[in-house]
Amino acid sequence: MRLFILAGMILFSLSNPAFALTNPSSNSPNSLLRGTFSPPWQGGVRGGSTLLSQTAHRLTTVTIYTANPQCQSLIPQRVRVPGDQPITAAVGQVIMRVRIPGFKLAGYSVNFKRDRGEVTVDFRRASGSKRFVSFSSCEQFILFGSLRQTLTRNTQWGVKTVRFTELGQEIRL
Repeated sequence: MRLFILAGMILFSLSNPAFALTNPSSNSPNSLLRGTFSPPWQGGVRGGSTLLSQTAHRLTTVTIYTANPQCQSLIPQRVRVPGDQPITAAVGQVIMRVRIPGFKLAGYSVNFKRDRGEVTVDFRRASGSKRFVSFSSCEQFILFGSLRQTLTRNTQWGVKTVRFTELGQEIRL
């Protein structure tokens, strides 16, 4: 299972904590990249509160972890995410909270190998964005520590290993 997320979705998520792809079952990267985002809890073109109540039962609550301002610890926070893609949505919730000067993403993908308990988060940096190798130890903790703890501490997923790649290449810091 591989799902591509565009930077526009991340920005969209800043005001909308959950999302739905119009074509989540396709394995074609191009169809996923062209997917449109529909905030069903806001009613969109289909109209208001009925859609909100239909979507509410499809959400699940997970714990995400974000770094405190001093980069000394990770703070848990409960968030609601789509129940059909909780791992990908939790990764998105963490990423949208990351604030690292000079660092911007063009997108990312999440690949979960359930049989191995391994999640790979593959990043695509925006053109001219700060490189991962230039991150301070605090910035590494903010991004990688938050994602790793979010993925491994939600024990219902069975994640044992978290890998980080950039365009398929292992990130070595």
